[in-house]
Amino acid sequence: METLTGKQGNLVFFNRLGQSLIRVYVKPKDPKTSAQILQRSSFRFINKLWRYMPSDPFLNIWKLQSSLHYPVNNFIKSNFIVQNPELDFNNIILTAGELEEVNAITFIKYSAAAKRASFEWSVSTSGNGQASDQILLTLIDFANYRPTDNLYNLDFYIDTSNIRSNAIGAIDTNEPCNCSTLWGFVSTFTSPIIQQSDISYSKNSSVTVL
Repeated sequence: METLTGKQGNLVFFNRLGQSLIRVYVKPKDPKTSAQILQRSSFRFINKLWRYMPSDPFLNIWKLQSSLHYPVNNFIKSNFIVQNPELDFNNIILTAGELEEVNAITFIKYSAAAKRASFEWSVSTSGNGQASDQILLTLIDFANYRPTDNLYNLDFYIDTSNIRSNAIGAIDTNEPCNCSTLWGFVSTFTSPIIQQSDISYSKNSSVTVL
């Protein structure tokens, strides 16, 4: 005898543990409250960040957070805050670890003419940080992340050519950008990154005009 499955009228036929069962179909509720919309957009934003992040070095960094989960799950778990609207980078963590982070970002300034973002950070340390720690600079351009236009593109630029004691660094972009759609991050690391003590939590800052 053929087992009946699927929906017919207001009834749903299905199998569970070898038994044929029937239930009344209940249309899922989707009231789209402001809280639900915010939660969905926040989750979408975090997922898009992961999608556009360069796998080198971020994939390896987020592998270190937990061997029980995929790197993307570690990243989402560390960053998903329901109250965060899209493009609110203040609470975003691009890297996470036990190395001492930079004490402060002095500034991140951008020159459209030079197509360059200039970073300056504090070199002071009070923990396990060293003057020779390498610096990971990350610049995100979100000019093409426009949910109202169904557009969700993010451009990532990274640089690893500086050390903590340099205090300054720069990232060149492919074309002139608007500083109002840029956000920068500074992390410290030691190479190779094989354990959590080899990478720090990231600091972030908005970008101003040079």
